[in-house]
Amino acid sequence: EGFGFVPVEAMACGTAVIVNDDAGLKEQMDRGMYLTGNEIGLRYKGVHALKDCLEYVSDKRNSEELERMRRAAYGLVNEVYTVERSANEVESYYKELTGREK
Repeated sequence: EGFGFVPVEAMACGTAVIVNDDAGLKEQMDRGMYLTGNEIGLRYKGVHALKDCLEYVSDKRNSEELERMRRAAYGLVNEVYTVERSANEVESYYKELTGREK
């Protein structure tokens, strides 16, 4: 999907995510890395890398790292993707496109 709502919804529910490191999903992960200083989920490119990610989440030795990712992602999406903030960004973009001021 272009924007990546499904991973954002999963993060808001406290679920670890595995995303294809491409297009909108990559942008969301990059934004998370920029804002938190850490990865907020697992990324993959290609079938073999996806297999590695699935094995990683299945390995109990990685539970602390996955919990850290889940917490960082949960905090981020609940701060960045509020209804109010999203509405303000859409309104601002609309005004920019139409040349209208506040």
